[in-house]
Amino acid sequence: MTPSQFYFTPQEAAASIKDGDVLLFEGRRLFSWGIKLATRSRYSHVAIAAHVDFVDDQPPILCVLEALEGVGVRMYPFCRYMLNCENEQCPVHWFTINETWAPKIDRQAVVRYAVKMQGFPYAPWWQFAIGASWIWKQIRKLRGEPLTAPGEWFHCSRLVMQALQDAGYDGEEVETVPPGMVSPGWVSELRCLRQVGQIGHWRVAR
Repeated sequence: MTPSQFYFTPQEAAASIKDGDVLLFEGRRLFSWGIKLATRSRYSHVAIAAHVDFVDDQPPILCVLEALEGVGVRMYPFCRYMLNCENEQCPVHWFTINETWAPKIDRQAVVRYAVKMQGFPYAPWWQFAIGASWIWKQIRKLRGEPLTAPGEWFHCSRLVMQALQDAGYDGEEVETVPPGMVSPGWVSELRCLRQVGQIGHWRVAR
């Protein structure tokens, strides 16, 4: 069986997910379909898993760290997130740091970076236009305008990519695409990641 054919309930996954693991989503909303079409990928969103201690003497809570359109960088409980995905019939794919890169990437550093970025805004709309349209990119070049928006902002892929880099990932492919231009599909192909399986009670037809 291929990794995508292994299925886990949210409870099974929560018991085994490690800090710094990556979750990729096949969204069903209009915005999600636009991302998948523009990036030619099955994935529309990507996030980081993290266990967070909110209360002393209580078990840590598994959360999702993400950059969300209209919201910015935020933290959300994993159990609630999976329930929302189930209701929307959104397949969730679980990736972990592979054996080759595990000694080189500090999982806690992945989480710390994403946690510190909470509250930063989401990417401006034209950043996606550049990623989706060669023509738009050339227009900005001719005008002498930057291809990446100034200041601190994130879309989902940029947050995950920069968190991995901050934690020690320096694979060759990170030099080929600016962080602001990466996509969920591009993140899924990083050499440091290995797919574990799909999370959810239902299976997407292939």
